[in-house]
Amino acid sequence: TGPTDDSKCTDSLYCNGAEWCKQFAGCQAGAAPNLNDGVACTTDACDEALDTATHTANNAACEDGRYCDGQQYCSVTNGCLTTAGSIPAIPGGNACVTYSCNETTDNVEPALNNAKCDDGNPCTNDFCVLAGCQHSYDGLSGTACTPENPAACAINYKCNGGGSCLSTGVDPSPACF
Repeated sequence: TGPTDDSKCTDSLYCNGAEWCKQFAGCQAGAAPNLNDGVACTTDACDEALDTATHTANNAACEDGRYCDGQQYCSVTNGCLTTAGSIPAIPGGNACVTYSCNETTDNVEPALNNAKCDDGNPCTNDFCVLAGCQHSYDGLSGTACTPENPAACAINYKCNGGGSCLSTGVDPSPACF
């Protein structure tokens, strides 16, 4: 018996591996090439025509369907990535407004917190709007005050003997804060 000749065993197919000859046992099946590139979002396959492994990006494997984390895509070298600029911008807000991303509505929404606007002046109506805190003198008749502390009623309001702020009919000045 002489040396083995692997060329007598080949079927010329790359994807099922290189066949080889084992002395006294004949031709043996080859080991298929490892197609796994280690990137979870690629579809790995064997290309018989090119005698190579192929790795095709599968964007659907990355997209989770959530609005708030942006649009995902598959990079054949880096795996799942997020498309630049696709994550919704969350504004910084202000003293009484915070923003958050809502998956249910696929929108960035403000949350207004009136409690953050209390200026400590009982003669103002304090409330939050998108632009920030507002302090209104509208409809303040009847706001609590004391005759000993009429300043609680601010400018252009007076404290009556019954403990309520009453408007003097003059537009209030913002300097009363």
